[in-house]
Amino acid sequence: MIAAMLLAATVATSPISLVPRTTLALWRSLGSFEPVQGMSGAAERVVTVLRERGALFFIEIVQTSGLLRVQVEEALGELVARGVVTADSFAGLRAVLTPQSRRRGFRGRSRLRGSSGFDAAGRWALLPPRATPRAVTDPEALEHVAKTLLRRYGVMTRRLLAREPLSPSWRELLPFYRTAEARGEIRGGRFVEPFGGEQFALVEAVEELRRLRRQQDASEWVVLAAADPVNLYGITDDAPRAPVPNRRLVFRNGVAVAARAGGNAVEWLAELDTAARSQAEQLLTGSGNPPPARRAAGFWSR
Repeated sequence: MIAAMLLAATVATSPISLVPRTTLALWRSLGSFEPVQGMSGAAERVVTVLRERGALFFIEIVQTSGLLRVQVEEALGELVARGVVTADSFAGLRAVLTPQSRRRGFRGRSRLRGSSGFDAAGRWALLPPRATPRAVTDPEALEHVAKTLLRRYGVMTRRLLAREPLSPSWRELLPFYRTAEARGEIRGGRFVEPFGGEQFALVEAVEELRRLRRQQDASEWVVLAAADPVNLYGITDDAPRAPVPNRRLVFRNGVAVAARAGGNAVEWLAELDTAARSQAEQLLTGSGNPPPARRAAGFWSR
């Protein structure tokens, strides 16, 4: 697995993509072209060292480059943000996301408990460069992404691409989905509201939606962190999604009914009777025990 940042500077809220190494080339072909020009002098120096020496541990980069430790830390953060370098472990990613003001304590702990942060990241290495901008989506990459999106959401519609900044356009995906529908591999139609336009679904997703429709009186509860990729609340224009840290949401039969951030009061998103309100409050505080989350409970209805 590899983690790649998509911002010019790495911060705690930087979006992260996690992809299998076997399909890394396909996903990277979808990214925008990012020339190496414009990097800081320290970042250029680190790139030169890694190009000449190959993969190196953090301390080896410091010693070989002649830069200060803090300069190498900042340079690696910049290079990760540009998608230029990677590390052997997630420790490097955590170190990059740790604010500079906290890294001194981070290094202090490493002396007491073994290496951590940049030192524990293993080797740092350059990723293969993307030599040219993407003009036309590679057919293999297009098919892989189209299948991945269907497996991720169960039902695929144009509106969901707002959550997928690396995805090809809906215009590029449509021919694949229409062909798969004609072959009987997936279903086409109108499956979820309020989304308009063409929609395509896995066969098992359609069956699960039918099960939910037959059980209108069921009471299935699911609790999600607002940052969970499973959470689609707020994807429609009439329900704006607020990026509140530590925010949790409660869903009842796939509909978001309540939210809470940290120790704040409960925000009610739907009308509930007294018993249901009590259940939602217990779930938000962690004292309730919802049944195991099923995929359709939070994915396909709002």
